[in-house]
Amino acid sequence: MANLKYNEKQIIESSLGMRSGYVLDFNHFEFDEFIKDSVGLNIFSQKYEHRSNSKANRLRKLWTDESNTIVAQLLEDLFNYKSLQSVAHNTVWEESERKACFNIVETLKKKDDGLKMNSSRFEEPYDSNLKRLRESIDRHLSKSEFDWALDRLHTYMVHYTRKLCGSHKLQFETNETLNAIFGKYVRSIEENKRVDSKMSVSILKKSISVLSDFNGVRNNQSFAHANSILNHFEAKLIVSHVIALVEFLEDFESMYFADLYADDNYEMIKEEDLPF
Repeated sequence: MANLKYNEKQIIESSLGMRSGYVLDFNHFEFDEFIKDSVGLNIFSQKYEHRSNSKANRLRKLWTDESNTIVAQLLEDLFNYKSLQSVAHNTVWEESERKACFNIVETLKKKDDGLKMNSSRFEEPYDSNLKRLRESIDRHLSKSEFDWALDRLHTYMVHYTRKLCGSHKLQFETNETLNAIFGKYVRSIEENKRVDSKMSVSILKKSISVLSDFNGVRNNQSFAHANSILNHFEAKLIVSHVIALVEFLEDFESMYFADLYADDNYEMIKEEDLPF
């Protein structure tokens, strides 16, 4: 949901002429094409049905449902369109209102949408593929496309877990599943007594089975293949859970790597050094 205040909504609605039920001078076809070009969304899908289903009401539903990032991009494009139309038709758009509109856009851009991938210590210069995967996942998350993020996140986890095990010199084969490789990591930290609480161990062990199920979701309910795609809310739950696991692993491992970084002879594990 975009963080728009009541007064900001009033300014937007006035500027876009929404109180009549319309949005600027768009007809249905033009409005649909404009929003698809701007943020890749189908404004006339069932998702954006709202009250009378006018163009204005559908736009109100969109900024209620979508992220700050999406709404900021769409509003910026709409305001730019209005600026061009004002010049083309020699009409006046009050400067104070124009500035207020673009200030709203800039404010939205600065607001954190919440769920996103943090960069990993295994990224460049050690593994540029991880960085590219994370950026791809973040692009989908910024648009609340959790179903699209599933496949990329699974690929990221395979790369990440291999790096994680490789950094501890744990042996694995390329044909081993994500959960099997992660299981080796969990057994290693348990055997080496690196975890302080039994509950943490329990959560990590349960994560092995979670990642096993993730294999199935990726293969059978994501865009990895010609599948029936998992619904939005379950996809969001899975993506959120897996990202939270990665965040923990990054924090947990930072204690281990902090000591190793102090060793002049230590070098971060590289792709060619992985034991597979």
